[in-house]
Amino acid sequence: MMLCPSCEILVCSISPHQDQELVLHASVSALQSSSKSGCHICRMIFAELRNKFDNDSIDRDAIVIAKTLRNAGFQVSFEPTSTKPSEASRGDAVHPTLYVVINNLDVPGASCSTN
Repeated sequence: MMLCPSCEILVCSISPHQDQELVLHASVSALQSSSKSGCHICRMIFAELRNKFDNDSIDRDAIVIAKTLRNAGFQVSFEPTSTKPSEASRGDAVHPTLYVVINNLDVPGASCSTN
């Protein structure tokens, strides 16, 4: 399974002891690009995003944030890049949260160091 560098870090961050939060991609557009490049996790996240929301309502500039959920998987949220109304993206854009459940933490393609 092919993973982009961001998803490799995400998968290697999943721990039974603590949750971690990290910026997965700088924008939804970057997530889509990684998806098109073949990253399995980005493809899954972007497909779910498009299945649930109209393509025109998605804020393409939103920051893609992943938070690991101990041994269960991770949640992905899409945060606006600015909280100031004059600098924010379209006011009608959606900023959802998606959940990804992982049945097996041994993800093929991930080269997590055990050190």
